Amino acid sequence: MTSQSLRLPDGRLRLPEFSATDDSGRKSEIQDVIDQLNACVTPLSPSKAFSEQYLSLVSKATSEAKLGNWDAAHLALWEAALLINRGIDTDKCKPIQWRLVALPLPTIVILASLAVLFTHILHRSHHDLYDLWWCDLKFLWIGAAGGVTIAYWGLVKHNIQLDFDRHYELWYWFKPLLGAIFGLVAVLILRAGISSLQFSTKEDASRNILLLYVVAYIAGFSERFFLQLFDRVVTAIFGGSPSQPQAAGTTPALTAKIPAAGGGKP
Repeated sequence: MTSQSLRLPDGRLRLPEFSATDDSGRKSEIQDVIDQLNACVTPLSPSKAFSEQYLSLVSKATSEAKLGNWDAAHLALWEAALLINRGIDTDKCKPIQWRLVALPLPTIVILASLAVLFTHILHRSHHDLYDLWWCDLKFLWIGAAGGVTIAYWGLVKHNIQLDFDRHYELWYWFKPLLGAIFGLVAVLILRAGISSLQFSTKEDASRNILLLYVVAYIAGFSERFFLQLFDRVVTAIFGGSPSQPQAAGTTPALTAKIPAAGGGKP
């Protein structure tokens, strides 16, 4: 029978060890492990999804033990222990999560600095790209807003589900900056007319600009959307077929005529 505590000095759980050779001893080990896991999961105040997943694993372990499938029962309890460890890690990462809440500030500073520097360079050199850059600068901020939104959503979602992974901390820091780049590039792709997302209705210019705002925000929010768009551009330029074909009916084509410029200066 398992009598050694599963709790490690750092508060996490070690994987249960099973050494009994007879059915009665195996059942006692499994029940002892379940009792210890229940005692560990209660302080986490788990969400409904977490609780359902945990109870499903415990129920599976109990059912498999009744059938004499000891390996399957042990595997279910190991998975339950790993699930609890993710919850414990999430709870311990609260300081990191609060630090990530401040992520828009450095992003805004970096973007503002780069925008001012690049604008100054283009203005002083009287470069032809100055007017285009000045008109499209707003899409940089819209894309950054999409990046900030998904980063905050990820923090809330994974904190509730108790599966926050500290190894993704760099993703949270750089997502707003990447979102800004993705948003601007997505708009430039549509302006260039080399995307399969063709805009050609009779909507007025202001409506078309709003559509560009939406595209910039979505590209900043979802890197999957941007990568699919980028893949279409590569296919249009170099030929071949998209690496991940779009399933029929999953993303309706956008149809509106893109104006040559994004409107006046911001």
